[in-house]
Amino acid sequence: MKGISTEAKVGLLVLLSMFILAFLTFRSGKMTFDKGKGYQLKVKFNSVAGLDPKARVKVSGVDAGYVREINLVHGYPELTLWIGPDIEIREDAVAWVRSLGMMGEKYVEIEPGSLSYPLLKDGDNISRGLVAKDVDDIRGDIVAISSHGVSPQLEKELRARHINIINTTCPFVHRAHVAARRLAKAGFFVIVYELEQLA
Repeated sequence: MKGISTEAKVGLLVLLSMFILAFLTFRSGKMTFDKGKGYQLKVKFNSVAGLDPKARVKVSGVDAGYVREINLVHGYPELTLWIGPDIEIREDAVAWVRSLGMMGEKYVEIEPGSLSYPLLKDGDNISRGLVAKDVDDIRGDIVAISSHGVSPQLEKELRARHINIINTTCPFVHRAHVAARRLAKAGFFVIVYELEQLA
């Protein structure tokens, strides 16, 4: 390394040490899981951009397995997750993709669900709708529309993505929507006013 400054040598050594540490940490965690029997679960997302096979799976923030496979099913990514044998995940579990630390490593986070629901078994699917600000934020197969309803355009987009809809729109709100559409088609300018305490 003749001709390289001392500062450069120290910098290279630090970078190499960080890489080796990160690699060994990931490998030791995955190897620990591989030695157990464990079980597999599947989960679908709208997008898993930046998530790699073998990425970590955490349950309530604790390492619990890893991503075995990422496949496209009907145009959407489906993950096969390997979960440690002593990890209990229930039918109302929620899964999403998150970033870990300053390096931005993507991983799957699972909220395991409540004790009142049955346990998931090998080969089962994690499937639960989440309250989302945008269609792209939805991380499950089911969406519950609140009592205030949604626009026809949003409902159409949800159906186009093959998302199951549970519509809990209030009948009075639905009638107001129908009346507003009718008036709009007749050329009226419709303003929807909502009381703050009902929002």
